[in-house]
Amino acid sequence: LKKVLIFRLLGKVALVSGGASGIGESIVSLFLKHGAKDCVADIQDDMGQRLCNNLDEPHNVTFSHCNVTIEDDVKRAVDHVVDKFGSLDIMVNNAGILEQSAWTYVNLNSPTSSECSM
Repeated sequence: LKKVLIFRLLGKVALVSGGASGIGESIVSLFLKHGAKDCVADIQDDMGQRLCNNLDEPHNVTFSHCNVTIEDDVKRAVDHVVDKFGSLDIMVNNAGILEQSAWTYVNLNSPTSSECSM
């Protein structure tokens, strides 16, 4: 069973949105380690290119600029990975979207905040 699990990603092609840093970067690295070819799709161009260049198998990973809120960017990323590797088997929707206005400030000195943490 362990051997089967190890080879589940062998030869697969994955696109990871938000793949240039954080959890996405870890997903890309793990998929690559287990034999997948990866496309890092992210708005952080410098970080994405740097990640691709620093991974152990740079020929099995590629970068595509992709803002997941723009449909054409997503289509371009999919086309890019299919052109590069011939197929697309796995898509990981990891990109996080949060507008500045969505932030909520919490007063940590209020009794309600301290009661929630106990």
